[in-house]
Amino acid sequence: MLKLVIYSLTLLGMLGIMIAAKIHNSKLKNPERDLFQMSALFIYTWIGKRRIKGTKIIRAERGMNETLRALNPGKKVETLRKEYVIGKIKMVFVILLSGNVLAIAVCLGGMGRGIITEGGMIERNDYGKGAKVAEVTVEAQGLPFHEDFSISVPEREYSVEQLDSMVNEFLEKLEKKVIGQNENADQVKRDLNLVRNLEGYPFMLSWDSQNYNIINSEGRVRNESVSEEGEIVNLSCEYKYGNYVGNYEFAVRVLPPDYSEEEIWRNAVEEELQKSQEATSLDTDLLLPAMADDTDLIWTERDTDESAVLLILSLVIGIIVFHLKDKDLEKSYKERNEELLSDYCKVVNRLTLYMSAGMTVRAAFNKIAGDYKNSLDKQRKKRFVYEEMILTCNEMQNGESEVKSYENFGLRCSVGEYTRLVGMLGQSLKKGNAGLLSDLKTEAYRAQTERQNSIRKKGEEAGTKLLLPMTIMLGIVMVLIMMPAFMSFAG
Repeated sequence: MLKLVIYSLTLLGMLGIMIAAKIHNSKLKNPERDLFQMSALFIYTWIGKRRIKGTKIIRAERGMNETLRALNPGKKVETLRKEYVIGKIKMVFVILLSGNVLAIAVCLGGMGRGIITEGGMIERNDYGKGAKVAEVTVEAQGLPFHEDFSISVPEREYSVEQLDSMVNEFLEKLEKKVIGQNENADQVKRDLNLVRNLEGYPFMLSWDSQNYNIINSEGRVRNESVSEEGEIVNLSCEYKYGNYVGNYEFAVRVLPPDYSEEEIWRNAVEEELQKSQEATSLDTDLLLPAMADDTDLIWTERDTDESAVLLILSLVIGIIVFHLKDKDLEKSYKERNEELLSDYCKVVNRLTLYMSAGMTVRAAFNKIAGDYKNSLDKQRKKRFVYEEMILTCNEMQNGESEVKSYENFGLRCSVGEYTRLVGMLGQSLKKGNAGLLSDLKTEAYRAQTERQNSIRKKGEEAGTKLLLPMTIMLGIVMVLIMMPAFMSFAG
C-alpha cells in the first residue's frame, strides 16, 4: 500500500509539472506543441533560475559548450546547449513517466490477490488449474531471524465420491470421442481417436488393443485385409487420477474401406505386379503385367528428365543477374562519386598549398599525381580523382593544351565541385593568375564545410537506420514489463 502511495504521489508530481509547463508554454512567443517538450523546457527554465555559479555543473557545462561548438560550427553555443539539455531532460522525463505508470499498473494488479489470507492460509487453485508457487518470507517474532521460501501448492484434488459420480458421464462422452469420423462402433472404417485425456475431466488415459494388426494403441486402423463381414476388435482403456484407477472395455467392428473405382483398379494393378515380381524373381528381366481387373494395361516410361526446369531456372537466374549487374554498376558509380566528393577537399587544399609555395597550376597537378604514383608502390588503394589527374598530366605531356586538359578532367569527373574548380583554373590561364590563390582558399574553406555537412548527414542517416531495431527492442522490453501486469489482471 505504501508503494502505491509513493507511486501515485510521484505521478501526481509529474502531472503537475506537465500542467505548469502547459501554462508556461502558453505565455511564450513561440510555443511548443509537444507536451513532453513543454515539460522539458519548463524543467530546464526552472533549474536555470536556481543555478549556482562556479559549481561542478557549470564546469561540466563549459566542456559541453566546447564540444557542441566543435560539432556545430557557426551556430550559437547557447542555443545548441539549450536544445541538447532539453532533449536529454525530455528523454528522462518520458522514461520516468512510463516507468511510473507501469509500476502503478503492476502494483494495482498485485492488490486484492494476496497469497496468505487471514489465519495463515494459502488458497489452492481449483480443479484442473495446476499447482501454484507461493513466494513467502517467514520471520521469528522477537528474534532477528527470517527466511525466504518458495512453496509449491498443488491444485485442489477430487474426492473418491466425486470421481465415482462423474465416471458414467465421462465414459459416455469418451466413447463418442473415440468413434471420431466413423458412423458408430459397428461401422469403423477410419482411424479412431484414442485420446490421452478428455477436456473437463481429470483422468489420464492409456489404451490397449486386442488385435494390433488391425488397430494399434494410437487408434490407427489397418483394414485393407479385413473381410466384408468385418472383424470385432476389443479395446481396453485405463483411466487414472492419482491413486484412483479404473478400466473400461468396449468392442468395435472394423469393416473394409470403401474404395473408389480407380482405387480398386490400382489395387488390382499392384496385385498383378506383385505376382509378376514373384514369378520372375529368378529371371534377368521383370515382365510387366498386360492385364489387371479385366483391363488391358499400357506401360510407358515416366519422364524424369528435369532439363527443361533447369533451362527455365537458368533463364530466370540469368535475367535477374543481368538486372542486378546494372544495379551493381549504379552502386559503384554512386560510390565513385561519393569518393570524388570525399577527396575534393584534399585536392583543393593541396593545390592551394603548392600554389602558395610558388608552383604553377600545371606543376601542382604534376606534383599531386606524382605523389599518388609513388604511394601506389606502397600498395595503397586506388583513388578515382588521382587517377583522373594522372590522365590529365599525360594529356598535357602529349601536347594537349592546359585549358583543354583541365576541361576534360572536369568532364570525366562529372561532379559539380570539380567542374567549378576546372572553371577557376581555366579562367586563371586565360586572364592571368591574379586572384586565383584567393579563390582557391575560399573554395578550400567551402569544401571543408561541405565535407563536414556530408559527414553529419551520413551520421543522421545511420541513426535513422537504427530507429527500427531500437523500436523493436523497446517494444520487446515493454512487453516483458507489461506482461506480468496483464497476467495478474487476468488472474
